[in-house]
Amino acid sequence: TVYLYIHTDGGDFEACCSICDEIQGIQNQGGEVVTISVGKTYSSGAFILCMGDRRYATINSTIMFHPISFELGDDFIGNQVKYTAFSDKQFTIFLKTITDKLGKKTKKTREAFRESFKDELWLTAEEAKKQKLIDDIWDYMEEPLEEESE
Repeated sequence: TVYLYIHTDGGDFEACCSICDEIQGIQNQGGEVVTISVGKTYSSGAFILCMGDRRYATINSTIMFHPISFELGDDFIGNQVKYTAFSDKQFTIFLKTITDKLGKKTKKTREAFRESFKDELWLTAEEAKKQKLIDDIWDYMEEPLEEESE
């Protein structure tokens, strides 16, 4: 079992996708990934949180989703069309992966997820649990310690 503790302002969409690819690789090999929001888990970090087989947040965590955005550099106008088309395509693929993974647990359709992330969505740990974006509030006392192998 891999435990991934997440405390982040978010960040680069492609980096988020690469971390999610690694999580899926571990899962495809029969491994389990436990994701835990500790403090703040914003933007791409919130999507990473959702990729865990078991998903938790500490009681005082804040989880925030928002539509993706890309750095467009100095030539904002010239790059805007190119990046908008790319980001829409990539985000659609990525959102499909996330919604397929969470669909059974949350009972939300892709359209409902897209609508949820249309604007910023700020959640407490309890609200994230209620929306089934996490499984439970993280309690260190309940998690069994793994036996050391000799």
